[in-house]
Amino acid sequence: MQIHLDHIPVSNIELEGVYNLLLWTNGIIELNWKKELDEISLDHLRSLKDDIKTLGNGKRMPIIVCAGDFIQITDEGKKIFSLRGRSNLYTRQCHYC
Repeated sequence: MQIHLDHIPVSNIELEGVYNLLLWTNGIIELNWKKELDEISLDHLRSLKDDIKTLGNGKRMPIIVCAGDFIQITDEGKKIFSLRGRSNLYTRQCHYC
């Protein structure tokens, strides 16, 4: 049986024990938080921001987030990255993960 995929990952970045980022041929970045991660820290979020910039060559990219089980985020991380008014077309919740 032959399987044809319209889109395949072309690049990835992994922060060991934290997340894996995949850039697909359709221009979407997929973020998968690691199952062993209990809490997302500000340092994790800063690394994530830098890695997304790297994969997108500095351009804004659509991102799909697959969080798996519920993960806590530190209060410091919430203050910096959960500002009202920052959600947009690229930050809507994924209903498939």
